[in-house]
Amino acid sequence: MSEDKLLKSLTSLYEDLLWMDSELESEQNQLVKGPNYYKDRDPAKYKKMLAKLRRDRTTKGNKEEAAQKIQQARRRERGGRGTTAGQHGRHGHKSGHDKSSTASAVKKLQNQEKKHGQRLSLDRQNNDKGYESSNVRYVPDKLNRGDENNKKKKEWYKKHKK
Repeated sequence: MSEDKLLKSLTSLYEDLLWMDSELESEQNQLVKGPNYYKDRDPAKYKKMLAKLRRDRTTKGNKEEAAQKIQQARRRERGGRGTTAGQHGRHGHKSGHDKSSTASAVKKLQNQEKKHGQRLSLDRQNNDKGYESSNVRYVPDKLNRGDENNKKKKEWYKKHKK
């Protein structure tokens, strides 16, 4: 008689364990997928995702590319290494520090690139101020590099006035 009771309790315990195991599996499947979710589970998929991100960061008019340009401008604005660091004892720009939201700046850059059909970069009208929205305009990359007297840039602005 006691063996029957013991056998029944063991079978019910085993059934409970199976039920708990299935519940745990369903909970694990419902967990939020973090940034490193696929890194261990599916390395090939993780590699593919990183390749897509890398490709998007270099594709003209893509949100990732625009966001990267804005982030780089923000880093220059804060100072540290780069164009604004250590110039005349300054650390970053004094005014216009982080005044525009990143999302709106990204959207503006994307729209301008779509409008002009070429890769653009940020150009400050007044170099003593930062990258606030009132001080930034968008210029083709090739015109925003090393043109001391800005002749080509001025011609481009005249041609593309609103």
